[in-house]
Amino acid sequence: MKTLVVGGAGYIGLTTSLLLADEGHVPIVLDTFERSKEADIKGLGIRYYNGDYGDKKTVMTILQEEAIDSVIVFAAYAYVGESGKVPLKYYNNNCAKMIDFVSVLVEYGMLAEVMIPLVFSSSCATYGIPKTIPISESESQLPINPYGWTKLMGERILNDISNAYDCIRVVALRYFNACGAERKLRIGENHDPETHLVPLAIEAVLNRRPLYVFGNDYNTVDGTCIRDYIHVSDLAKAHVMALIHSQGEKSKSFDAFNLGTGTGYSVRQVICAIENELGLEMNIVMSKRRQGDPDILVADSTKAQKIMGWNPTESQLENIIRTHVAWLKKRV
Repeated sequence: MKTLVVGGAGYIGLTTSLLLADEGHVPIVLDTFERSKEADIKGLGIRYYNGDYGDKKTVMTILQEEAIDSVIVFAAYAYVGESGKVPLKYYNNNCAKMIDFVSVLVEYGMLAEVMIPLVFSSSCATYGIPKTIPISESESQLPINPYGWTKLMGERILNDISNAYDCIRVVALRYFNACGAERKLRIGENHDPETHLVPLAIEAVLNRRPLYVFGNDYNTVDGTCIRDYIHVSDLAKAHVMALIHSQGEKSKSFDAFNLGTGTGYSVRQVICAIENELGLEMNIVMSKRRQGDPDILVADSTKAQKIMGWNPTESQLENIIRTHVAWLKKRV
């Protein structure tokens, strides 16, 4: 496969691009490098373009000149808090530009008379506050922040377009809390600003800085919220499997799959695991809970396991911590 990976220089996108290359496919990355670092992809042997997926001319040029036959879309702003402060920025990038991008993809597919498989990076944020735990794909989707709404609208756009045009077939992957470092330690979690618990907690304990925990009054066993943590390499594997699945006879014009382990850990449990792994004690500062954070988010990934044959094999919490620490040490 020759796959256009939109937003492929970011954390999950680059991990997936590397796996595609490792398995003999050809990833072609398109990224603005607004929220990723060009230095991370340089020297890895992956062809890339610096450009915006909302730029129709650029996208068509890449599709035609590179003879693209499949697509993965990671291009999205993904900070929940920021989405509430600047929602128009999120709707423009995550939705309006998606429409521009897919319109070009449809034109390309119709001209070439080919079916283009598209894997969409969606999110458990589309579920909002779930009624049932673990969360299955049949759970009602009612987001509680603009980011979640943009992901749900992205799914809706792609669903409608794939039903209308035979040249597009879509798999949406709703994943939970991505973490850990790529298995060969070529890429790890390094957002700016960093908002995710695992890297924040590890770097806090290593650098003797306080870790701010948002809320201890959740309806959970220890008062801190519970999340399903999934290793980035397991997520990358799911994207490659989804591309292959979408080309099979049993695939639908649009389908969606949850990606998680089915096991949740509270913030305190994650902190305890990090302290045990590093042999250091963390300085915890309790803060007020963030508005709209659900008590528990845990995935039911039975559908992905049965239909795509996907299983998370690297998402043990200890392995997530060890790979991130090993990646940090490699960077020093």
